[in-house]
Amino acid sequence: MSENPVRDLKPIKFGEKEYSARLPVSAIKKIESELKTPLLKIAMKLQATELTLDECISILKIVIVAGGNDIEKDEIEKACNNIDYLQVYKLCADILTQGIGTDSEKKT
Repeated sequence: MSENPVRDLKPIKFGEKEYSARLPVSAIKKIESELKTPLLKIAMKLQATELTLDECISILKIVIVAGGNDIEKDEIEKACNNIDYLQVYKLCADILTQGIGTDSEKKT
């Protein structure tokens, strides 16, 4: 059985702190439930610059918790103060790209 490359995301860094992140189906379902929007539409909102910072922080919290970290949303908000706000959106874009992508060109 092959590994699903969507599940493991690259580490998320906030200044000095680094968190492992995962995006299993359960995390995708939580994101969709919390934002009340399908994942593909969330990605489209981000592309159209309509995704709020609060929504990005919610996405980050879900994937960081899925990565095995015990963290609250307010801790992520504080951590976001250590990086440029555009970097927060870039992190979300990377997550969403992996969530909806097939990664069929991945070399073994």
